[in-house]
Amino acid sequence: MNEQNELNQQELKEKRSDVAPFGWFALGSLFGVMMLFSALMVSTNGALLSLLRGGTAAAGTQAELKQTVKAALQEVIDESTQRAGAANPQAAAAAPVNMQNVALRPNNTQGKADAPVTIIEYSDFQCPYCLRHHTETFPRIMQEYVTTGKVKISYKEYPALGDVSFLAAQAAECAADQNAFWGYHTALFAERAKNGRIPQTKADLIRLASTTLKIDMNAYSKCVNEDQTVGRVQADSEEGQRFGVRGTPSFVINGKLVVGAQPYSVFKTAIDEALKNTK
Repeated sequence: MNEQNELNQQELKEKRSDVAPFGWFALGSLFGVMMLFSALMVSTNGALLSLLRGGTAAAGTQAELKQTVKAALQEVIDESTQRAGAANPQAAAAAPVNMQNVALRPNNTQGKADAPVTIIEYSDFQCPYCLRHHTETFPRIMQEYVTTGKVKISYKEYPALGDVSFLAAQAAECAADQNAFWGYHTALFAERAKNGRIPQTKADLIRLASTTLKIDMNAYSKCVNEDQTVGRVQADSEEGQRFGVRGTPSFVINGKLVVGAQPYSVFKTAIDEALKNTK
């Protein structure tokens, strides 16, 4: 039994490692953090040196320093994440996706089934630029195009930032099994915005569902703990890779790839062009 468990765990790790073949951005993040720390260590600021060496400093100075370091570290990580998804949108658009090869899951899709334009989003709940899209652009697309019947949006899992991203994708798909994907989608991004990160463990992901969703928690917990949606997450990621997705968020709009948390105007132009081509 122990041998079988070890084999299952190894198989799961191998599947997760296949999801983000372009995860070299992590090395860039680590290098950036190391460089930042080195710069801090050689700083001539007396209060900073005192704090780093275990000395004392004014409370206000310590608080400001911690906030500055935190912001700088986050900037390094965010920049590395953006570089991981910095594929050229114009180059990607030269190879349109055959939408007939894309299966949309109803529980992950919003909008009229016969909407003339389909947007497929490949996203990662940990990704800061996915959060930006969710906060700044997604609501405007929903209001102007989805609620008016012109567009339907379908979410696909592309957990490019490691094991925690993969676990969150699994948990979201377990919620989808009970028609609660969009509620959990919103809850995860809300956690990312509030705390700077999403839940890091299965237990915490299950706890988030229990406090935000009205679902069968026994079935949900079983789904998450037994990794019942691993294959689905892996399939989404492989599909995205075939279509040229190299970072998150990436979008396929009626076959054309749009990369990154672009401003609303970019989406509006792409959607209006797609609508024009359907007439």
